Amino acid sequence: MIVRSIENSTEQMRKEIVEAEQRAEAWRQEQKELHARWAREEDQRQIARSIKESREQLEQVIQSWAAIVNIKQFFIGVEERASILSEAERGQALERLQLAREFIGTQDPLDCFRSWKSPSERYKPMAERNMQRNTVNSEDGPGQVNV
Repeated sequence: MIVRSIENSTEQMRKEIVEAEQRAEAWRQEQKELHARWAREEDQRQIARSIKESREQLEQVIQSWAAIVNIKQFFIGVEERASILSEAERGQALERLQLAREFIGTQDPLDCFRSWKSPSERYKPMAERNMQRNTVNSEDGPGQVNV
């Protein structure tokens, strides 16, 4: 009778352990799915953010480009007007023009454009990173371990 009771208790404990393991595995899967969903949502936020920041920076580059072109046109206009002045006045005007150019600094609009970063330069979406990882892994060949 005691042996049978112990056997029944042991069998009951095995069932409870299996059920507890199943519940734990279901919880782990749920947590894994929650994390994956959070990662996808965060990825979408980062994509949207990189697009927004890139657009804003490009608009700033365009405005800077326009300002640089206006400044260059202004300097060209001053230089043209100085050419009709007397030798002494032209010398003074061109000297001041040189000072103004040095004060303004770079006048190459491409410098502004080169600083712009596209959305993909700002953030690589998860799918793209995973694709790159898979490509690297497949290039390692069989038996290779990736660290």
